[in-house]
Amino acid sequence: MSEYKLIEQALSTGGIMYIELLQEELMNQEHISSSDLFNSFFVTLDERAGGLMLTIRSDVDYMELVNSGDSSGVTVEWDDLISWAESKGFRFDDDRHKYLTLSNIAERLQLAYLTENGEKEAGGRRYNFIEIAFGEGNRIGVPEMIEGDIERQVEMVLNNGFDDSVMSLNI
Repeated sequence: MSEYKLIEQALSTGGIMYIELLQEELMNQEHISSSDLFNSFFVTLDERAGGLMLTIRSDVDYMELVNSGDSSGVTVEWDDLISWAESKGFRFDDDRHKYLTLSNIAERLQLAYLTENGEKEAGGRRYNFIEIAFGEGNRIGVPEMIEGDIERQVEMVLNNGFDDSVMSLNI
């Protein structure tokens, strides 16, 4: 893909901006317990039909599960809840205390899967982080920044290689 070096650079820069927005939204939604998802994003550029396609990928298999979330609550498997509690360093006095504590957590998760700020706060949502991040990127003009960078780079190459009076570029 070296023939597209200037375009690759513009697309990669835009991809990094989208990754930063994804990470920001993950922090807003408090999906950063292990940082695995937060640090999993990367940019790929694929050549298709004579052009390049920018794709943001993740190397964790649960990204879609986190993204789809559920504003009305989630059901948690008991073994998963125990593993989570152990990873967080929970200490229980006995099996009864463990059962009561984890049952309470499971019940609260079934009622509403929210951050500690609740649904009314900006960070209260716990779902659609991908759509929110890409929507923010579109709102602040990331696609236009990419297009502008590509146009400037193409014009720069053409201006260095051709006489302006002979050729003009329309994009």
